[in-house]
Amino acid sequence: MGPLTSTLYRGLVVPLIRMGLFVLAPFNEKLARRRRDESRLLQQAKDRLAFETRPRVWFHAASMGELEQLIPVIEQLRASFAEVCIVSTCTSASGREHAARQACIDHALYLPVDQPRAMSELIDIIRPSVVVIDRYDLWPVMISILHHRRIVTMLVNATMPSTGRNVVLRRFTRRLYRMIDTVIAVSQQDAHDLAILLGREIEWKPDTRMDRILQRRDAALRAPRELPPWHGHTLVLGSTWPADEALLLEAWRGVSAGDWRLVIVPHEPTARAVSAIEQRIPCRRLSEITLDELVSASPHIVVDSVGKLLQLYAAADAAYVGGGFGVGVHSLAEPAGFGIPVACGPAIERSRDARGLMQNEALTIVRTPKDAADWLTAIQGDQMRTAAREHCNRFVSRNTGSSGQITQLVADTLRRVVISG
Repeated sequence: MGPLTSTLYRGLVVPLIRMGLFVLAPFNEKLARRRRDESRLLQQAKDRLAFETRPRVWFHAASMGELEQLIPVIEQLRASFAEVCIVSTCTSASGREHAARQACIDHALYLPVDQPRAMSELIDIIRPSVVVIDRYDLWPVMISILHHRRIVTMLVNATMPSTGRNVVLRRFTRRLYRMIDTVIAVSQQDAHDLAILLGREIEWKPDTRMDRILQRRDAALRAPRELPPWHGHTLVLGSTWPADEALLLEAWRGVSAGDWRLVIVPHEPTARAVSAIEQRIPCRRLSEITLDELVSASPHIVVDSVGKLLQLYAAADAAYVGGGFGVGVHSLAEPAGFGIPVACGPAIERSRDARGLMQNEALTIVRTPKDAADWLTAIQGDQMRTAAREHCNRFVSRNTGSSGQITQLVADTLRRVVISG
């Protein structure tokens, strides 16, 4: 960082972050957990790592979603390089707690506020041979200390940061990213943009998130079923909001689909959200259904709990993904991984999955009740579902396999660092 930028960042931005964490913790459960556990976890890691003789790889991700993208790499590294100690850090409580549940991770910690003393202490405790950061979560003080200590740092699944396009912040961003030893972009376009920003060639590989989705898909297919038996087909409306539900359920009333049942999964299954769906269509709550009961007069189901969506997609013959009439559509790659027809609303600008699926003719955008009715009619045909399987499989095959390549790069780098001392 330049002198002025560094002064503003350390003197203004970091203190504001610290103050925000302090002020908001009493009102935010996740921040309260972080404040309560951070020092204890760090001390535990310090005590245990003091006797650790294995080389250490530090993986950092902002939150649970970004950590999930790294898990295939971590698991494969563990398998190919048995004598390695894996330390992870996350910014969020949900990410740190998710990391703690992974058998492939030895130590799961919080990333401290980006101050020289706190970051130096963390790096002294971890003493990493290699650092791997996912996507975008670069903290200037952290990166500066790693760079000056000549600790090899890699950024994977990298995207072109918005600050790199900002006239005021472009120079700052260039300096920050140039301290990273290896940058692997998530797409050809991101690699091109980052290469211009950094003035060096940037390699790109597909997002490791897709590898993780396939791991979770396979686990969902093996898991016990979540739905009662049904003689016909199943359409899952996943992560929906009221605008999605209003559109699809209005269209549903005009479509003849006697052998299809709806499984509606609101993004936030509050009592109010579930009741609103029950008023729109005759349905039963999943929590009230036993898995061995006979089909009732109302086969449609509303899911009144969280954490089941992937297993529900495993039972689906088609899926509509919510969020496309709000700030942005939710994960499209998850249902696409099962090779079924997928549709969503029009707010897809921020979704890389949407662009990739549309390039492979594997996504339908619905904007009006007529669009929705046309799609609901089309998915009832075998031809539509067969074509969707082919198109989704093509999308998946083009976007998987990068975890193994990145793992090999990390392992080779680790061996080189360990040999060189």
